[in-house]
Amino acid sequence: MLEIEGISKIYHGSNGIVRALDTVSLSVKPGEFVSVQGPSGCGKTTLLLTAGGLLAPDKGKVLVHDVDPYRISADERARFRAAEIGFVFQQFYLVPYLSVLDNVLAPSIALPQK
Repeated sequence: MLEIEGISKIYHGSNGIVRALDTVSLSVKPGEFVSVQGPSGCGKTTLLLTAGGLLAPDKGKVLVHDVDPYRISADERARFRAAEIGFVFQQFYLVPYLSVLDNVLAPSIALPQK
């Protein structure tokens, strides 16, 4: 389950302030499928990175399975992402010297060993 409550993210650039997200709220229940679409620069990537625990919002709250990934340590957040969140990036981000299987398994390094 994903709950996003009033998140905002502002970037400061050479042309001034860019409001990538401005009090965005979203609720995704288990089993639901959501598509995020819009023109280039509208905040899609910022929303996905914030929802996925990779980019802290300036305001608001993100809950993934009732856990706020921005209220835990960076190490805990990395383990949480590895266990609870999956990404398919536009770019492949593959490690060239690893096999396909090893590239797929690489994120599991952050999981506790049993």
